[in-house]
Amino acid sequence: MVHAVDDTQPRRAPAALPQVTLVAIDGTRNSAATEASLARASAELTFGHVLFFAPGRPNTRPELYERCEWIEIPPKSLKEYNQFCLAELHAYIRTSHCLTVQSDSYIVNPAAWDDEWLQYDYIGAPWPPGHSGTEYRVGNSGFCLRSRRLLQATSTLPADSYVWRGKLKQSCRDDVITCVMYRPRLEELGLRFAPVGVAARFAFESPTPEAPALNGQFGVHQYRRRSRTP
Repeated sequence: MVHAVDDTQPRRAPAALPQVTLVAIDGTRNSAATEASLARASAELTFGHVLFFAPGRPNTRPELYERCEWIEIPPKSLKEYNQFCLAELHAYIRTSHCLTVQSDSYIVNPAAWDDEWLQYDYIGAPWPPGHSGTEYRVGNSGFCLRSRRLLQATSTLPADSYVWRGKLKQSCRDDVITCVMYRPRLEELGLRFAPVGVAARFAFESPTPEAPALNGQFGVHQYRRRSRTP
């Protein structure tokens, strides 16, 4: 279910997050839904920078480009999209952190933003217990906050395959590689992953003991397998 914006209510001036870059990446030929998600998020808060990576500009939301830089990229497969997030995104981020949105992820409660989140290098909606096959439960890069330091570190990681629940996959998932496979190595470098309780306030994707439902979280990722970006 998509959470509609009520445009009949008076809107406050967006709060400022100068240390955060808002990012959307879409490697498909039809990126209108991602463009709309980015336009919505960039209207909710004022970011230090807004970036839209896509093969073309749909221009269904022309007002977006008053505050957004479009960067043309070649079409990308899902694997190539994840590899871009891991290996290349850091080069475009000039702020301390970036917030990533997709076609099916949104800011739903901008008032819930907490500056304390900037002490962490990675926050995403928590997974249910046992979902990853490990003790690690903070992942979900579909709507996540990452530091530039973390992006620089992940650019050095192998990204041609990953292990999920004990099985080797010949593909790439940036959240599994970052938050499960190489999390211990990243933590050894001093990078900090948010605790599950903090992640549960940040965003919602699926029911967990800490957050059985969407209830006041800052963001939501409505995972839809058939329509994922790209």
